[in-house]
Amino acid sequence: MRLVLKAMVAIFALTPSLWACPFCSPTDSDLYTILASSKAVAKAVRVGPNKFKLVQVLSGKAQVGRIVLAKEPQESVGAETVLLLSTVSNPAQPYWSEPVRALDPREFSFFKTLLAAKSQAARQDLAATHFLDRSELVSDAAYNILALAPLEAVQSRADKAGVKNLVAAALDERVEEDRKSLVYLMLFPHVTKQDSSWLRDRILKPRPNPQAVFLPALMAAYAEAAGPSSVSEMAQIFLTKTTTISNSFQPVSGFKFIATQATMPETRDAAKRVVRGELSNPQRGVFVIEPLAQWRDYSVAGEVEQS
Repeated sequence: MRLVLKAMVAIFALTPSLWACPFCSPTDSDLYTILASSKAVAKAVRVGPNKFKLVQVLSGKAQVGRIVLAKEPQESVGAETVLLLSTVSNPAQPYWSEPVRALDPREFSFFKTLLAAKSQAARQDLAATHFLDRSELVSDAAYNILALAPLEAVQSRADKAGVKNLVAAALDERVEEDRKSLVYLMLFPHVTKQDSSWLRDRILKPRPNPQAVFLPALMAAYAEAAGPSSVSEMAQIFLTKTTTISNSFQPVSGFKFIATQATMPETRDAAKRVVRGELSNPQRGVFVIEPLAQWRDYSVAGEVEQS
């Protein structure tokens, strides 16, 4: 069985390094992704039904002053509305493929700046200040940029988001779960022992759904602030003998993250003990073989064989 674990280590060594936000779910349907994959993007004014005049080209090659055909915007259009056009086909064709987007001036400014950014780092800087934006178009685009960025790049931008703003977002029940994953991951390097009280309250008052997508990131932030004792406390809450397989996935993900990312060696060791202890559970044990192989923990070879 030791040979089996070694073989698994070799397989995992071929796997790409840690994804950006291990607890995020980026999509490819946000407006920036659509604009970035377009052959041309332009600001326009409406000159007739389904007819729009290009007044400013933001990306790609298109002729200012040209009139193109496009689907009317689905959003309501007001006096200050900015119309944004894009096409994934040849911009020289008379019909542009994407429906017109009706943006407010602030949304337009965000996407214009994003398209003009010279580097991925500059886009990540902008995303860090907007992933909690009140505009769904803006926040979705910013979230997806950060969700695909290296973990270090995400965490290093906490100051741009503002640590106080991140704490406020963590305490705000209106913030979406996937955004909270980013919030706690960005806070992770910045929490101190003084933060352990409010983070513990997030664990206990009320206790979050064990399948909540932000739970692993919350667990990691609490462990980083409170130290190794918090790890055993969370194990007693989330990984009891009666915990179902489906309710164990997110807590185990949290312990796996703590085991490799926590600053204190004692906290990392405590998390590894929790993960190792899962092997003794006849239903859940098989799901921790992967991290144990990645950690080259050959001491559990006998238990792996039994699971």
